[in-house]
Amino acid sequence: MQKTLLDKCHVRAFLVATKILLAISVLPASSLAAAKPNTHRLPDNIFFVKQAINVKGTVVDAKGLPLPGVGIKVKNGTATTATDAKGEFNISVEDNNSILVFTMIGFKAQEVVASNGIKVVLTEDIAQLDDVVVVGYGTVKKKDLTGAVSSVKSEDITLNPVSSPMEALQGRVAGLDIQRVSGQAGQAPKVLLRGNRSLITPSVGGSAAVLGANPDPLYVIDGIIGNINSLNPNDIETIDVLKDASSTAIYGVAGANGVIMITTKKAKSGKVQVDIDTYYGINGRAEYPKALMGDAYINYINERYFTVNNKYPASLIDAGIPAAGVTAINNNQWVDWVDETLRNGTQQNHHISVRGGSEKTQAYMSLGYIGEKGIYQGDESKFYNVRGGVDVNFNKIFKAGLQTTVNLRNGDQTNSRLNKAFGVYPLGSPYNADGSVTALPLTGVSAVSPIANYADGVFVNNTKSLFLAVNPYVEFTPIKNLSIRSNLGLTLSSNRQGTFANERSYNILSEGKNTKEASYETGISYN
Repeated sequence: MQKTLLDKCHVRAFLVATKILLAISVLPASSLAAAKPNTHRLPDNIFFVKQAINVKGTVVDAKGLPLPGVGIKVKNGTATTATDAKGEFNISVEDNNSILVFTMIGFKAQEVVASNGIKVVLTEDIAQLDDVVVVGYGTVKKKDLTGAVSSVKSEDITLNPVSSPMEALQGRVAGLDIQRVSGQAGQAPKVLLRGNRSLITPSVGGSAAVLGANPDPLYVIDGIIGNINSLNPNDIETIDVLKDASSTAIYGVAGANGVIMITTKKAKSGKVQVDIDTYYGINGRAEYPKALMGDAYINYINERYFTVNNKYPASLIDAGIPAAGVTAINNNQWVDWVDETLRNGTQQNHHISVRGGSEKTQAYMSLGYIGEKGIYQGDESKFYNVRGGVDVNFNKIFKAGLQTTVNLRNGDQTNSRLNKAFGVYPLGSPYNADGSVTALPLTGVSAVSPIANYADGVFVNNTKSLFLAVNPYVEFTPIKNLSIRSNLGLTLSSNRQGTFANERSYNILSEGKNTKEASYETGISYN
């Protein structure tokens, strides 16, 4: 019996071994079959993520002291950070070839290849620290300045296509609020430096409210109090904004709202230098809702009638459309009064200056023109200015000079009719056959055209102003680092404003009058 069991075991072992050999013999063929190229595409939702590299380091100055607040940015990337109080930083980069850019006010910008544990040494920007800043009692270097003063150079001022120099300072001086109160051409901005310092006095006994003290800062041009709007932005060398009490103390209560010091361009010794600056641009306008016309307007009229009467009108005349309006609808005479009222404005500034001279005598002269057209026809401003100056060095201790400014401003204004453009019938003919403006677009209907004042000779509101300033000076330098200077400021200004409106103008025609109205004001002042 034992022999029989052993025989059976040997047979089973033989069979198992045979199956294993067969499996091994088949395996290479399977492997070869699996090695064939797979022509199936990967699913679209499969993507690969490149792991970012974390870089740590420190930033110090030339003396080895840590620099907190240093800005760090990956060049051509989006990652940014700043150093902490110990000058340490931590930033993620894509690879070891990434470039880190280190920047800080008063130090030169530096680019370094990213590597973990790097130590960056920033050097001081001596040229920036040696910039001269004008303050109330003279000039000092930035590195010696302790008061709150911000300075803007000529390059930054002329970069902005503006008609007022103060508009060029928007966003460049911390704490200086500059806003344009209207879109009128040539409108000077409202400037607020040290906040509102008084409240509005409420009306008493039916009288009108009285504004408090003037919040405008004090403008000092080349050492003489003046009006910054009398200058062309291209004639300005620097603008220094004095904010705190220590910087403005010399002006007393006049400087309570802050002081803005303007230094104009002057003559320089050397070869004659000619500078030309010119630009022309288009002022866009805000997008307003499209006025209803066509089927949309008719549906609106019908629904309005249904809301009041709980039924739809039997005809357009029942809905409130005049007979002339129904005729215009049948003739497809639709008018988009918003589009007729507005237009794209333009702005241009052209300036040329010449300066040069010898060590003894230097001269400067400039001519400028600023033109601006608003989004309404008849809203336009033209500003012409001429500046000249001469400086004479008689000897090492005595010099004298003269600066003159002449400018002429010519402006036309018109009333805004945009709100009326949405309320008048969008029907009729806005222009006559000869191209002139039609005061009454619908025959027999008293609805006045919103562009009635655009007709020639119907409405005029013109202002002209002339300004002349003559500023001689003498300067005496008895010893080194001590100079005594005396400035004299002479100004003459005149202005004239005239208005005219005939019986075809918007206001008079809307009131049903048949009259003409005119006014004229003129004034002259000197100081």
